[in-house]
Amino acid sequence: MTGENGESVPAKNVIAVVHGTNPALNGQALIVSAHYDHLGFGWPDVRAGAKGQLHPGADDNASGIAVMLELARLMANAKPERSIIFAAFAGEEAGLVGSRHYVRAAQAPGAAFRLSDHIADLNLDTVGRLESGKVTIFGTKSARELPFIFMGASAVTGVPLQSVPEIGASDDSAFVEAGVPAVQLFASVASDYHRPSDTADKIDAVGLGKVAAVLKEAVDYLAARPDPLSFTGAAPGAQLRPSPGAPRRVSTGIVPDMTFQGEGVRVAGVQPGSAADDAGVKPGDLLLVLAGVKTPTLRAMADALRDLRPGQTVDIEYARGTVRLSGKLVLGER
Repeated sequence: MTGENGESVPAKNVIAVVHGTNPALNGQALIVSAHYDHLGFGWPDVRAGAKGQLHPGADDNASGIAVMLELARLMANAKPERSIIFAAFAGEEAGLVGSRHYVRAAQAPGAAFRLSDHIADLNLDTVGRLESGKVTIFGTKSARELPFIFMGASAVTGVPLQSVPEIGASDDSAFVEAGVPAVQLFASVASDYHRPSDTADKIDAVGLGKVAAVLKEAVDYLAARPDPLSFTGAAPGAQLRPSPGAPRRVSTGIVPDMTFQGEGVRVAGVQPGSAADDAGVKPGDLLLVLAGVKTPTLRAMADALRDLRPGQTVDIEYARGTVRLSGKLVLGER
């Protein structure tokens, strides 16, 4: 992969397989994945003033790796009908480098498990802070059966879930792009996302257990399911998460609600002293327009921010209940 200064940097995916026992499913696999990279000392997504500081990445994504490793430990001596691949991917932060490499390799002649024989990818990313008490499943629209599979997992485990049809922006996207059903298991976005303060003392151990329980139910079902899932996600070849270009330079101070499914960007939190805080934006508000650009989705908001610069003053429109409000943001440095 390409490093911070354009140099070639070696990166390795770490793969383990529990082989299936049903001859009728020979060569077929379910993949459980999580990325093990983070930002190191501040690359590729450093925040203002954090360059050179250690970014532990406890939630993003040591939490996902921890759950995946625990499941692998529990299933090391299992005899599933369909093979289960445990994949720790490199380079997620740099543009899904590891997972896209895996997908290409699985499409090549002679692959041990052909991509077309993967029933699904269950991806873990940022599962360490279950603040709402609900495990979020992104990407359930990628196969017709997925909402019902996770509904059943919730019923069996007693763990509340929220199913979000929209596909996430983690390694599961690499599989959906290639026509394989995939979801991301997720807990919540914290205010220290991609910051040096993402430390292990803030991880919710009980919450990790709930995520693991839901994952185990889904794995047990999919490993034994005789039929493939009905793919209904993005058309193969679509790039759901663009490769990194020019980094975004500005910060609004808005912590978005990534699970919100309506029109606009719902504010889950506001960082103290930020542009949004100074403008009077509150949790629960719905951002509708930023710098003259409508923001019906998180992606639209992110795209609008890429063209802006720190210190710039921009107009915003947002809804608070039934009242439509306007204001100005003096953008901070990201």
